[in-house]
Amino acid sequence: MERTYENAGRIINIPVDTIKPNPYQPRKFIDATSVSSLADSIRRFGLLQPITVRRLKENTYELVSGERRLRAAQMAGADAIPAIIVDISDNDCAFFVLTENIQRKQLDFFEESEALLRLCEQHGFSPEEISGRTGLRPSAVASKMKLARLSPTVKRIVYENKLSEEHAAALLRLADDNTRLDVIKRIIEKEYTPADTEQYISERLNSEISKRKKVVCMPRGNIRDYKIVLNTVNKALDLAKSAGVSTETEQSEHDGFYEYVIKINKSK
Repeated sequence: MERTYENAGRIINIPVDTIKPNPYQPRKFIDATSVSSLADSIRRFGLLQPITVRRLKENTYELVSGERRLRAAQMAGADAIPAIIVDISDNDCAFFVLTENIQRKQLDFFEESEALLRLCEQHGFSPEEISGRTGLRPSAVASKMKLARLSPTVKRIVYENKLSEEHAAALLRLADDNTRLDVIKRIIEKEYTPADTEQYISERLNSEISKRKKVVCMPRGNIRDYKIVLNTVNKALDLAKSAGVSTETEQSEHDGFYEYVIKINKSK
């Protein structure tokens, strides 16, 4: 891509139909009423703040920032729009759009998580590098990216019911969507706070594990049956660990039987 442009950094009028949308825009929803109000203002006074674009090729530009202003100008019937041309790479463009939206608090937490995950997976940045560019702590970047793993159905229900980022993060402790949807229903019915949700999920997980908690005693002479039971118990423990439940096990051999003890650590 060409790296230096005539008019770069200056405000010039660019035909609206030569501007392509930004493929890195994390916002999925822009309030239509806000756009309509700005369009009315543009018809009366013009656009007071220019948008930012980068040149793709001759007479073709890509929006960097100012999507609401561009949409409003199109709604107002403007043929051209004042713009500043900047010379930035794909990676810088992705970061610029995300950082601007974070600073203006224009993203919901799912949009933010998906944008951060794209920076990591598509652009190859580590949480530490993303942290340095966005101002978020590395631990916060890693935690937010995990929210993108929730299914579209779970995300939609969380969003529609105005549950918080903390509610959503707690749902990650659960193993599958059916359980998550059941817990969400409980959260809504009982009006659980994030702390209530964490406690309820912990109690639910502990209850499920408690059903499997036992001392396993098998006759020493039946090694094959002992291994079958041991494999079954270990699979249950793996499921518990994947859900965030901390367990410890002890195995010992006695006269006439094997002993397998499971300890479930209390949540702090």
